[in-house]
Amino acid sequence: MRRLTYSASHDMLTRLPNRVSFDQKLQKLLQSAADERQTDALVFIDLDRFKAVNDSSATPLAMLC
Repeated sequence: MRRLTYSASHDMLTRLPNRVSFDQKLQKLLQSAADERQTDALVFIDLDRFKAVNDSSATPLAMLC
């Protein structure tokens, strides 16, 4: 069961948390802030032409996917 939960919330190649994990943590943070009447902020950075940067520095393993 723990392995299934981990697989659902992490990228299996990078082992980094995925969107599901992000959404769950964000909901907990927002609920906690509301309960404590605090204000939180979320910063979203959108990098133009990031794909070109990412493709130029990708590892051979990542290129296989």
